Amino acid sequence: MAIKSNRVGRPTQCRCVQDLPKITCFKPEGVPHKELQSVLLTVDELEAIRLADKEGLYQADAALLMNVSRPTFGRILEAAHKKVAEAIVEGKQLCIHGGVVRSLCDSIPTDRPDICVCPECDVELPHIKGEPCRETNCPNCGASLKRKGGGMTMADTWNSPDKFNREAAQWDENPQRRAVALSVAEAIIAATNPVSTMHALEFGCGTGLVTMEVAPLVKSILAVDTSREMLSVLREKISTSGLTTVETICTDLSSPSDRVGSDKSFELIYSSMTLHHIDDTAGFIKRISKLLSPGGTLALADLDAEDGMFHDDPLEKVHHGFDRVELAALLNAAGLKVTSFATIYTFNKTNRAGMSAAYPVFLVTATPSIFS
Repeated sequence: MAIKSNRVGRPTQCRCVQDLPKITCFKPEGVPHKELQSVLLTVDELEAIRLADKEGLYQADAALLMNVSRPTFGRILEAAHKKVAEAIVEGKQLCIHGGVVRSLCDSIPTDRPDICVCPECDVELPHIKGEPCRETNCPNCGASLKRKGGGMTMADTWNSPDKFNREAAQWDENPQRRAVALSVAEAIIAATNPVSTMHALEFGCGTGLVTMEVAPLVKSILAVDTSREMLSVLREKISTSGLTTVETICTDLSSPSDRVGSDKSFELIYSSMTLHHIDDTAGFIKRISKLLSPGGTLALADLDAEDGMFHDDPLEKVHHGFDRVELAALLNAAGLKVTSFATIYTFNKTNRAGMSAAYPVFLVTATPSIFS
C-alpha cells in the first residue's frame, strides 16, 4: 500500500559564492542570440564548478565554503556539469542567472549586527528585524535604505539595480535590445511629435538607447535610472556626442520618498521596458502623472501579458507583462485618458523553458483627461 506524504520540501538554503559573475552569457560564435536555445546555469552552480574544477578543491572543502552539505554540493556540481555539457554538445547559449546566493566580496563579519545603508550618502543604521530596509528612509537625504552585506538573491527587491550594474558594460552588445530600443524610440517620436520647446523625463533610461534618439528633438531630457553603472555608460555617450540637453540622475522614482522632479513639470514622460520592474504599478502611475504639464503626454512601452517565461532569472521580481484593458484602467484612475495603444515590436526568443516564443511589446500614450 502506498503511503501519501504531506511533507513539504524545505526552502533552498542561501549559498555562499566568492563573487557574482561579470559575464553572464556564452554562445556559439557567429550565431545570433535569437536563433539559439538557452541553458540556464545558476550562480551557485557556477561557483561549484569554480571550486571543484578550477581550484581543484575536494568536495567536502568546497561544500564548507559554499555553506552547504557535502551531498548538496555534489548535486549542485552534477547539475552544473550536465548543463555545461548540454550547452557545448548541442550548441546552445549558456546563460548565468539566479540562485539563492550571498556574495562574500560584500559580506560583513557574522558577529556584526545587520546594517541598513543609504545608497546615496552612505549613512548606516541598525537593521530592525521584520522591517525591510527599503521601507525605511535615510534621515539625511530621504532615499530608501538597502541592506548592507546580508544574504541576497539575484534580485531580492523590486527594481533592484544590482543586475543592471553588473550587465551595464555589455548591455548594448545585445542586438535585440538595440532593436527594441530603436522601435520604441521611433514609436514614441511618431506618437508624441516631440519639439524643441519640450522638457522630457525618461524613467528607467538605462544606457540611453532611447534617450539618445529623442534628445536631439527636445529642449531637455531628465534621464533617471536606479543603476549607477547604466548611467555611467549613458554619460559617456553624452560626452562623446556633445549633447548638452541631457541631465542624468540616479534615483528610484517609484519610491514614495523620492522628490526628483517634484518642482518641475514635463511635456513628455516616457519609458521603455521599465514598468514591469516596478512593484506598485497603480501608485507609480499616479505619482508620475502629477509631473505632466497640462496637455503633456505619458508614453509607456512594455510587454503585453506573457507566460511568465520571458525573463531568464526565475527569481527576478517582475510583472509578467500587462493586460491592456487593466493598464488602461490604471491610467484612467490616475486622471489620464489613453490616446493610443499599439504593438510596436515583438521579441522572438527562446525562453527559459527552452521554447521559442513571441513576446509583443506595446506603446500606450495618455494625456491628462481635462486636456484630451
